[in-house]
Amino acid sequence: MDYILGLDLGSTSIGWAVVECDAQGIPLELVDANSRIFLAMIEADTKVPKNKNRREKRSMRRQVKRYKERRTHLIQLLTKHGMLDSTNADPQVWENALNQQGNPFILRAEALTRLLTLPELGRVFLHLLRRRGYKSNRGAKYQFLLDDLKRRGIRATLHEEDQADEGEVSDEKVKETGLVLSGVRLLRAAMEEKGCGTIAQLMVKLAIEAGHIDKHGTPHPRRPHTLTRDEVTKKGKALQYHLYASRELYEEEFSAIWDAQIKHHPELLTDELKFVIHQIIFFQRPLQSQRGRVGKCSLKIDKPRAAKALLEAQEYRLLEDLNNLEYHLPKQQGKFRLTPEERVKILQALSNPASVSERGQISWSETRKLIQKPKAKFNLERTSKNGLIGNRTSLAIARLIPEKWTELGSDKAPGETY
Repeated sequence: MDYILGLDLGSTSIGWAVVECDAQGIPLELVDANSRIFLAMIEADTKVPKNKNRREKRSMRRQVKRYKERRTHLIQLLTKHGMLDSTNADPQVWENALNQQGNPFILRAEALTRLLTLPELGRVFLHLLRRRGYKSNRGAKYQFLLDDLKRRGIRATLHEEDQADEGEVSDEKVKETGLVLSGVRLLRAAMEEKGCGTIAQLMVKLAIEAGHIDKHGTPHPRRPHTLTRDEVTKKGKALQYHLYASRELYEEEFSAIWDAQIKHHPELLTDELKFVIHQIIFFQRPLQSQRGRVGKCSLKIDKPRAAKALLEAQEYRLLEDLNNLEYHLPKQQGKFRLTPEERVKILQALSNPASVSERGQISWSETRKLIQKPKAKFNLERTSKNGLIGNRTSLAIARLIPEKWTELGSDKAPGETY
């Protein structure tokens, strides 16, 4: 006898059935069937993975380990060049010696206007190592391109995008990242408002304005994230954010301090030493490449899946959304699909950089205006989508070279090289 085994694989269960069949493969009878239920690897109340705490603690241990490695390397380098005293290795003696140099925020602020002694300069570099600012790893793979543009005299920045459309990012993580980025923006705005060129200058000035001064007249600055700043939204709601410093702001302060002190220590502060200290303080290793985890195409199983940023992949996703888009109207039965005229209007709007948002999409309210049905309810509104997303790659290029891109895209066949 021949048998057929059927399996139903689920995320927390597996079902199976065995059917007896004849020599021609025709089923005769059901032999047996059953299922096995597995415990879900998520917490029942919070719906987060059970290994989340273990993963976070492992990440913290790695961060502490890497910080200590950077600190040891920097201490050895500063000691070698006379910026730290190496006569005593006792940590308590080291800490007392560093504190005797003065408040590090004040030293960083004064470094732009006066001569710092070598021990004071070493104290500044150690403080920058301890507080080196926030830097997202999302754009780390593009950093070499930004560095190359900077060397060519072209100023370019990588804008952090909202992560709300990425399924693997938790709501808490999205909210936390948004608060940090808002704090970075407000800190830079506060520096411009107060006329301060560096973070330390702003912290010292805010401490003086707040009256945080001891009996000797010395201000006591606070760290940026302990300060708050109010911001009024477009709807008139007042929100309070903690100030956060970005890695870029700390790098700018490091360069400003180095340029100011090189006049006083020209033989010591060489370009080679600057590069080494900068690498120790600010270098952040990129995330491990996930190239090997790219799956195979479902149509051409011997080929990897297309990159998300490809023009063809973006166009496919856009047309798929339009083909799946349906809407219903109040007091009318059934669902309606887009007419050819409505599709053309939406496609034209999604292809025009002036009609879409910075993220290359149009909202559902704007979509209703395009098809002239203000009370329509779209089926895709029930998903996580905040609107229809256009060809982001094409829109990004069109913003840079609008006329040339229109000329290039007008007579190119699919798959032809631009």
